[in-house]
Amino acid sequence: METEGELIRLQALLRQKEQEAEDITQTRDKLVEERRSLAEVIRQEFADRLVMTEEENSRMKVEVSEVRARLRLEVERVTREKEEELAEVHQRVKSAILKKEETVSCLRKQHEAALKRADHLEALWEQQRKQLLEKRTAAVFVTLPSPPSLPPSLPPSLPPSPAVCGSRNASMFPTELPQRTLPDVSKTSPGLRWGRSHPGRPQAHRLSDQPASEQTVRASVCAESSSPCPLLSAESCVYSQCPLEASANYRIYISSLAPAL
Repeated sequence: METEGELIRLQALLRQKEQEAEDITQTRDKLVEERRSLAEVIRQEFADRLVMTEEENSRMKVEVSEVRARLRLEVERVTREKEEELAEVHQRVKSAILKKEETVSCLRKQHEAALKRADHLEALWEQQRKQLLEKRTAAVFVTLPSPPSLPPSLPPSLPPSPAVCGSRNASMFPTELPQRTLPDVSKTSPGLRWGRSHPGRPQAHRLSDQPASEQTVRASVCAESSSPCPLLSAESCVYSQCPLEASANYRIYISSLAPAL
């Protein structure tokens, strides 16, 4: 009885072990099959990766060619723009140079014309100066005999040497002039005053109350009334510093002496 039970137990254990051995054999066969197909799987996977790489490579080549074409067009466009700008700058420089040359030529012509005009004006001025010098040297010096006594309104004796109006004309006229005396006009023209009164100016010379035995007067009739008279100084005009005005006053004085003469 015990032997039969032990036999049944062992038979069950044998069947279990046989089942396990069969499972292990199936697993082994499966692994062997998988190992056999592993090279094919790897080869297939490598082929797939290779195809993907080739596609990506071709795509990258297309992109690179497109980028190259785009960059080439961009370079050509930039080069063309720079050439146009360079040509425009060159044209501007040429225009500026031509304008500068025209300006320099115009300024040179103006300078030459100004030099010619200055030479002409200088020659004309020299000619007029010589003519004026000749006229002034041929001026009429009016002198009259002096009166025995002068009214209190007439000035004292004037300085013998004439003062020149300007240092420029000092060497153009003589320093000694003919002198004569004037008659007494106190009786014929008692109210006559020497020169015109200028209330705005102080009198540089007060008239003497003592009668002068002899008065020396110099007068010149200038050929050119617009030019200053260099033969009459500021001392020869009692109320004015202008020699021409003194000469005009002296002409009035001489005209007043006409009845007495």
